Amino acid sequence: MPPLARLSRLVLGAATLGLGIALMLESDLGADGYSTFINGISLTTGMPFAVTNVVIGAVLLAVSWWRGVTLGT
Repeated sequence: MPPLARLSRLVLGAATLGLGIALMLESDLGADGYSTFINGISLTTGMPFAVTNVVIGAVLLAVSWWRGVTLGT
């Protein structure tokens, strides 16, 4: 797949995910599980939410790589 097509799919997917989370929070249904997990770790460790999100995301990617999971297939 060409890089521009992959980038456009990434941006569209991120925008769709963000819209879904925003709509869920606006409807007072609460936060999704992953954001709640990240927020709990952030509050426990004192790290900013964004930093915690990046660190946990990197850890999950490392575990996926270690287990031999091929991303994007």
